[in-house]
Amino acid sequence: MNPDDVDCRKRHRISISLLDDLVLIEGDGEALLMLSELLAAHARGHDCGLQLSPTGAGNELFTEKATHGLYLHRTGGCSH
Repeated sequence: MNPDDVDCRKRHRISISLLDDLVLIEGDGEALLMLSELLAAHARGHDCGLQLSPTGAGNELFTEKATHGLYLHRTGGCSH
């Protein structure tokens, strides 16, 4: 499964922001399950990078209060 195969259209949304020196990820149970499915799909996928942004690609996954996105980079076997 690739991240594009995860059905995010009917799921709840997440919010990512900074909280002092921490990254705060908020969402209800369904939103966090969706995020876990995206992480697992990325871990198994073909591409080593995945970017999700509240103002760009993947913005449908975020709440309006989200201030930050995610860039996932799988190391090991990646040419980047």
